[in-house]
Amino acid sequence: MMRPITFIQIMFTVLICLFSTASWAAPKESSVIVEIDTVDLTKEKVEKVISDPVEVLLGSLEGVLVVSAEYQTNKAVIDVRFSQEAVDPDSFVKQVRTLIDTYLDKLPDNIDSISVSQGEASEPEDVSVKVTPKPESPLFSKPSKVLDEPGVIRSVAKRIMAGRFLGSIESSNEFLPIITNLIVSRSISDNADSGNYFMSESDAIVPGELSDCYKSTASILTCQWRDKYGMGGVEFMFTPDYSAFSGRWSISGQEGAYKWSGMKVKEK
Repeated sequence: MMRPITFIQIMFTVLICLFSTASWAAPKESSVIVEIDTVDLTKEKVEKVISDPVEVLLGSLEGVLVVSAEYQTNKAVIDVRFSQEAVDPDSFVKQVRTLIDTYLDKLPDNIDSISVSQGEASEPEDVSVKVTPKPESPLFSKPSKVLDEPGVIRSVAKRIMAGRFLGSIESSNEFLPIITNLIVSRSISDNADSGNYFMSESDAIVPGELSDCYKSTASILTCQWRDKYGMGGVEFMFTPDYSAFSGRWSISGQEGAYKWSGMKVKEK
């Protein structure tokens, strides 16, 4: 009876030691959060076009244990977990920032901004979970860094319809050069609600006014135009970043619509 008991006791002691050693040797983790904001992308598109490629890219970094992501319409939040024993923990954020910065020109144009920060990010609403983070370290529990703070890789100017646009307008069976100015008249609004234009004919510049402008959809601005030839309506259909528009204008009381386009001039 003594021999079996002694054997069991020895095995139990060995197992305890092995378990303790394995627990002690488990690598510590360091988290880096990548927040990506996009323009006009559904949750499915954010996953396939933005999140998946960036996750694969980040997974190639040395010392990465796991890459997980959560995403919603126009937003992806990617958690990169490093082993602190792999490299200097202070370099994790720098590694991620450098890698993404290297591939910026290969990322989709729909990306509005990318920020990288140490730690955890704030929880977005209505999030579809792709990989569930560990319960003991929730991914979304603390406010994240805003884009104006250090750690930002890329931040584009705020998208607004207002601005100065160079383009062409269809008039009398030909296309004439035109400068379109969309103006924010109300200080509480970022959207253009009036403006003016200058159409270049062969022997004169024809000025005109835009009034009663309003956003009929997120990307369409509807206005009334008026110049020496008459008046009518126009719809400016903008690109997602509001850098250009293709429009259709018409004359009051007449059938037919004509083209009006413009490309935003960057202010110095």
